Amino acid sequence: NHDVVVVTINYRLGALGYLDVSTLVPDALDLATPNAGLLDQVAALEWVRDCIASFGGDPANVTVFGESAGAFSIATLLGAPAANGLFRRAILQSGAAAHISDPQRASRIARGFLDEVGVEPTRDGIASLADRSIDEILAASERAAAKIKEADGLPWQPGTGTQSLPQHPHDVIRSGAWEGIDVLLGTTRDEMRLFTAFDPALRSIDADGILQRLSGSVGPAAGQIADAYHADVPGRSAADTWSEISTDEVFRVPAHRLATALHEGGANSLWAYEFVWPTPVFGGVLGSCHALEIPFVFDNLHQPGVAMLTGDHPERQLIADVLHPAWASFARHGDPNVDASPKSPQWLSWNPDERQTLVVSPEPELVSDPRGEALRRWPT
Repeated sequence: NHDVVVVTINYRLGALGYLDVSTLVPDALDLATPNAGLLDQVAALEWVRDCIASFGGDPANVTVFGESAGAFSIATLLGAPAANGLFRRAILQSGAAAHISDPQRASRIARGFLDEVGVEPTRDGIASLADRSIDEILAASERAAAKIKEADGLPWQPGTGTQSLPQHPHDVIRSGAWEGIDVLLGTTRDEMRLFTAFDPALRSIDADGILQRLSGSVGPAAGQIADAYHADVPGRSAADTWSEISTDEVFRVPAHRLATALHEGGANSLWAYEFVWPTPVFGGVLGSCHALEIPFVFDNLHQPGVAMLTGDHPERQLIADVLHPAWASFARHGDPNVDASPKSPQWLSWNPDERQTLVVSPEPELVSDPRGEALRRWPT
């Protein structure tokens, strides 16, 4: 619709993509390169640089964009030296730089995987992985992930302290390594409802359960944070309160921290959005959940199966008519306003003081610091 060349890529996942034995078995780096999944993404971007002109693309005007793991990946690429210069702009939908492993965590995960696959943490043991079938590797990866996730969050993440990711992306960004980049980023209003709405464990959660879950990640600040969210909507169910807390913890707070780091590092322009339109499906329990904005961005509301997530109300198209050209305009110009829909308000760039944010609904509006009081509850 907007004369944009779109390239989609594959990259390795699980242990194949993110097994890091660099600390556990340092003499086996030539056998198991850390962050292989990240390096796959770099290789794809190098291909775009070298070949995209043959497909009508401009290698000097590349925008990377992705949602969830795609956005986490882009945030990680901002910390990868090999990715510097391979893209000019970035769009991060529901993901930031919050899922990065330090060397100690990466070693714990690697040991758990090696235990599951029955391999000793030695050079010979790592070498023997090449003789295992892909089914064995995948099965061990999933078993290890299931055990790790209970105690340590998402297991297969990029790891710092490696050649491909020496530092945390925030540190690289603040240093000015990406000075001049244009970034558009945001979240949905009810991200975590996609995961919590049908979770039977949450049907009986109470205030103590929320405090216990939150304490594991934020420590002593948990009580103050939880009390503030309980007070926001008196009488709201504990499950709904937890959904909002976890949405902010996992998505909104990291997005704002990333935006702040980009501002400090000299980004050329920053644009923020929050998608707030609630889907009516399943009686409305999903709200404006994780991934809901994707068919609107692509203007694919007519495709088979989309109505299962969005419903079929005509007002849906009003949102797509705003988001679809805005994303294309940003990719072309670094500014979502240039080729914007007449239905879109003037979108002002984001800064840490005003936090101008496009609140996306059938009647979109620009809002300064939406729900800023909730963001300020979290320790920096």
